[in-house]
Amino acid sequence: YEAGRELYVLQARVWNVEAELDARRAELAAAEHGVAGAAVAAVEGRGGNPERIAAVLDATQSAERVGRLKAEIRELEARRAEYVGELERYRAANPAEI
Repeated sequence: YEAGRELYVLQARVWNVEAELDARRAELAAAEHGVAGAAVAAVEGRGGNPERIAAVLDATQSAERVGRLKAEIRELEARRAEYVGELERYRAANPAEI
């Protein structure tokens, strides 16, 4: 029982970090789209200066979010590599329990 539980826990950590990675990558795509949309709005400036200023602010905030998300993704990828390594080492050490 204990060996099976440990295998499950190790596998679940991999699954969880992969789910977090998927979520962050989706957030990153949305944030990058937000940067592009805000940049276009800032350049077009249809509503005048107040709207252009708001668009520049939106673009800046979205760009900051992109940077944070990229850092989070790098961290999650490192954790995933660590967890996968632990899982593979466990499986190699316990081939009868797989």
